[in-house]
Amino acid sequence: MTEFFGIKNETPYSYCLSCSPELLWLHVISDLLITLSFYAVFLGVVRFIRQRKNLPYPWLFALFAGFIVACGATHLLSVIMIWLPLYWLDGLFKAFAAALSVAILVPRLHLIPRILSVSGATHLQAEAEQAENKLAVISDSVEACILDSLTSQIAVLDTQGVIVAVNKAWRRFGKENGSQAMPGFDYLDACKRGLNQSYGDQGAAAHIGIAAVLAGELETFQLEYSCHLSDQQRWFYMNVSPLRGSRRGAVLSHENITERKYREQQDKDHLDQLAHVTRRGLMGEMASGIAHEVNQPLSAISSYTQVSLNLINTEDPDLVKLTEILHKTQQQALRAGWIIHRMREFVQAHAKYRSTADVNHLIHNAAGLCSAELKRNHIRLTFELKSNLPPIYVDYVQIEQVIINLIRNSVDALQNLPPKQQRQLSIHSGLVGDNGIQVRMKDNGPGLDEDQQQKILTPFYSTKTDSMGMGLPISRSLVEAHDGTLRFDSAPGKGATFYFTLPIHRKPDGDGG
Repeated sequence: MTEFFGIKNETPYSYCLSCSPELLWLHVISDLLITLSFYAVFLGVVRFIRQRKNLPYPWLFALFAGFIVACGATHLLSVIMIWLPLYWLDGLFKAFAAALSVAILVPRLHLIPRILSVSGATHLQAEAEQAENKLAVISDSVEACILDSLTSQIAVLDTQGVIVAVNKAWRRFGKENGSQAMPGFDYLDACKRGLNQSYGDQGAAAHIGIAAVLAGELETFQLEYSCHLSDQQRWFYMNVSPLRGSRRGAVLSHENITERKYREQQDKDHLDQLAHVTRRGLMGEMASGIAHEVNQPLSAISSYTQVSLNLINTEDPDLVKLTEILHKTQQQALRAGWIIHRMREFVQAHAKYRSTADVNHLIHNAAGLCSAELKRNHIRLTFELKSNLPPIYVDYVQIEQVIINLIRNSVDALQNLPPKQQRQLSIHSGLVGDNGIQVRMKDNGPGLDEDQQQKILTPFYSTKTDSMGMGLPISRSLVEAHDGTLRFDSAPGKGATFYFTLPIHRKPDGDGG
């Protein structure tokens, strides 16, 4: 080694420092501490490079680590050369360190702006993340304030249907009613467990709807349900909407609609009273025709009984003929009784009661009450009724009232035709779509002009001078009370068609009226 590095004739540093041991050890200790510091920095740089996966310009950091090792080696050699003159090896390490320093310096002058921009971008990103976190905290506070300001009871559900947040109205309602539905409560599971309770149908509907919104199968879900107390009837409206943004889940709100339900019931009561009044007025208007209808079977009964008396007074009465006449008398009496019964049933006030009914049967009953008026005005009535229609769930007296109003509306229109023109009225029934039954009254009267079409369904408007103009508006209200619609088509000189559509309903659970 001494020959390779050329140190055979060289003098070590210790010869120069031998006169001062304190100075010698000062150099030794200082160089060793500097060496250890350089190597500690080297280890820190290596650890930094390994932990930063997205480190920009990693080769530059590698050159810097090599430069630190070379610098540490030169100070270590300074200690060794106090006793061993390795001047060539020391020179080589210094040359290596110098080369690395130049290799680092030259590209660094070019890369400094880029490094600063990367550092600035990283700093901006960190600031953006901090700002985003602050905004998230502010947003949560704002959302909480907004939720608390709403009067409806609102809860936020996570993707599993567990409550994660509620507003003040929800907490207040829960406290007043002893509810456990607070944050951490599995609301979806509670709906599922309610399937076996008395409100099981409502619980099933809520469970299916909320689960569908959480799964993204429904955009929104609404449900009106009852939640009665022992001493109070209550109704609520539930609305479920999905959460938007980064969070997933749903917002569930409950609104007490008891007052609205009571108002709707009062409106229905007022409509029933008004319909009853108009039915009495309608019977008054139809009295002469109905009296004629009743007079016919009474006259026949009188004639048949006189013939029966004459047969009985003969010496040899014909019992077969007498039986036939008495049978006819009975049929006429039943007919008169049916007419009077239908009049009484139609006019009298009755409790709100809905039941399944055949719409074609209602049409025939209503047309029977109008038959005298149709005959007197020489109106040809035809039926085009679809057979085997599904039953409807209605208050049949009110629907008969609608049909009678529409028939008499056509009768009034047909009276304006010339005497020699045939007056025709046809009644149609049939299915509309998948869940509706439509009844149409079509006449060949003069029709309605544009002004009449705008006003015909308006209360107190009538084309007759002796009418209150309430028949059609009340008819529309009665149909709408059955979740149906009443409309018309008409053109001047082409008659008019009034039609109403009723949904096919199943009987609601527990509905008594």
